[in-house]
Amino acid sequence: MTMVSDANIGEALFRLECQNLYDTAARLDAKSKQAVREARFNEWRELFSGQVDIDVWNMAVDLAVRHCKGWPSLSEMCDFVDSAMKKQETVIAEKRKQLEAAEDAGKKVIKVNVKAILEAARAGELKKYKVNQVTPEVIAFSKKRWPDADLEFVESNAFAIVSVMKQEAVCSKCMDPRYCKTNGYKNVGRIDKHSGILYGHMVPCPAKG
Repeated sequence: MTMVSDANIGEALFRLECQNLYDTAARLDAKSKQAVREARFNEWRELFSGQVDIDVWNMAVDLAVRHCKGWPSLSEMCDFVDSAMKKQETVIAEKRKQLEAAEDAGKKVIKVNVKAILEAARAGELKKYKVNQVTPEVIAFSKKRWPDADLEFVESNAFAIVSVMKQEAVCSKCMDPRYCKTNGYKNVGRIDKHSGILYGHMVPCPAKG
């Protein structure tokens, strides 16, 4: 996420001045105009610099240009920023829904023969119906994440490895940490040094700051 810089604020001020929104300061001499310009820059820098996402800021400046007949007050600019933020949140939420819908549509539906499983359980043959989690993708991911992992490690920790893989898939589609499904934490998986068993380990997401 890129936040507003001093340069972005200077560009916004210049854009508003070019739109004839310089109000009463337009009748001042050059030295007085510069003093007003610097005062406004300092006000906006203190309030917005490093605090507002750049995309939100640009939308807020667009709103100021479209709706203001004179120079926007600080309260007006705050309202524009708030409106732009709500608009961005709506867009992000809609994009997330589209991604989740596409992901759900791509999932294969697995038909389970419940009757056969029950019969196998009675006959002591339930093992043959165990879901095989050890796929080429799981092995490749394990080798990349834990270079020393062998096939025995993968087979013993398949479900934990798949859980870490799912977390990576979710994080790879993250568009804004504010909408994190795991509240700013991610499962990185840790190997117990005594037992060698992989367990879920949640750490703060770097994108949350």
